[in-house]
Amino acid sequence: MELKEGNKRLDERLFLCDQMLTRLGRWLRVAGYDTHMVEEPITDRSLLLLAQKEKRWLISRDRHFLAMQGDIIWLEANDIQACVRELTVKHPIDWLKAPLSRAVYCAISLLF
Repeated sequence: MELKEGNKRLDERLFLCDQMLTRLGRWLRVAGYDTHMVEEPITDRSLLLLAQKEKRWLISRDRHFLAMQGDIIWLEANDIQACVRELTVKHPIDWLKAPLSRAVYCAISLLF
């Protein structure tokens, strides 16, 4: 199972990308999605707990998450273009949702 849905609605669209997917996280921000990225080492369990606490979908390439319960999107693609395609198939993303409505490096909303 590659997409795991807990108690979260699919249209909430809050994401947390692990260290391997920070570039994808930036692209999600550019598209207007509230996305946090983990850039420092953190255990898998701590990462999942953080995603649960913040009610975010965890996006990872780490195979350990395949055995865990939670709102997890596991990607196997290696390059950014393949990750974008795979994510779009597994968790439909509207890449034109609200372009450039969030700061790329801090995710703050730019809409006032």
